[in-house]
Amino acid sequence: MTMLIAKTYGAKYQGYVPICEAMNDRDITDYDILTLRELPLYFIYSLDDGTVNPQQCEQPTILRLVEAGAVDLHVSTSEHVIDMSGRWHDPWGNPYQYNGHWSWIYFFNDETKCDTCEKTTFEWLSEHIPEQ
Repeated sequence: MTMLIAKTYGAKYQGYVPICEAMNDRDITDYDILTLRELPLYFIYSLDDGTVNPQQCEQPTILRLVEAGAVDLHVSTSEHVIDMSGRWHDPWGNPYQYNGHWSWIYFFNDETKCDTCEKTTFEWLSEHIPEQ
């Protein structure tokens, strides 16, 4: 839904955070890319997402946005979604590994880091909230 809202409403919102973005890249037109490249975007996904295939959704779309000169694009990619709180463990004592589609856990716990600049999503969001 995040991508549909971004494509439809564009700059109406200060930024968009697609988490496990599920729109197949083949369904995003070149015109959509031109619209989306102007928007603040922070993608969050895990490479082992078994519900949404990153190779069909996030990765090709992000590449197209980069090639189109996206002005405010951030991406937080993880190999797996694991418990970082230290509270949950597997039977062998390792941090519990969640379903790869559960990248929202990192978002809600402010545990994302941009792959290139290391900003968390909430740091990035705070830069896009207008002063009141």
